[in-house]
Amino acid sequence: LRSGAKVNDDIYITGTIGGARAALLMNKRSFGYKYFEKNLKNPQPRVDVGLDLSKYANSCIDISDGIAKDLKCICDDSKKGFIVNIDSIPRRVHFEKYVKKSQYEECLLGGGEDYELCFTAPSKFRRQIQDISKKHKTKITKIGVITNKSCKYMSNSKEISISSRGYDHFKI
Repeated sequence: LRSGAKVNDDIYITGTIGGARAALLMNKRSFGYKYFEKNLKNPQPRVDVGLDLSKYANSCIDISDGIAKDLKCICDDSKKGFIVNIDSIPRRVHFEKYVKKSQYEECLLGGGEDYELCFTAPSKFRRQIQDISKKHKTKITKIGVITNKSCKYMSNSKEISISSRGYDHFKI
């Protein structure tokens, strides 16, 4: 469920984020598009990882509408907040090489279609979560923590405001 996040839970993401949105923003003949094309056309849903994580996670959502929107769904349903370190959000190795700096936020926070998982779990399960990561050969990265109320994004130890709100299916 999305409603199980507890204060002080760790926030995690599987795989890497932003590749699908990056591909959408690029010319289809560019090297960048070719680099990110598989993220857009062949995402790898983490069903097997999710099944194993269900023993430890308090809440979970697939990142189909962007972290900004999907993590907010967890926090709204759980009546909690979060602190997310944007610098720790996992991205493909050459992300900075192909994505314009002005598009980082849109790709990492607002873009969806990566179909990775965002989940929360008590810190006492960190070892088990890393064991699941190794078992499935899937990167699982801690990006933040659940708080009592406010939703904050941090970068270089400073709070930043973001404009990304995620994908809205009903916005024309």
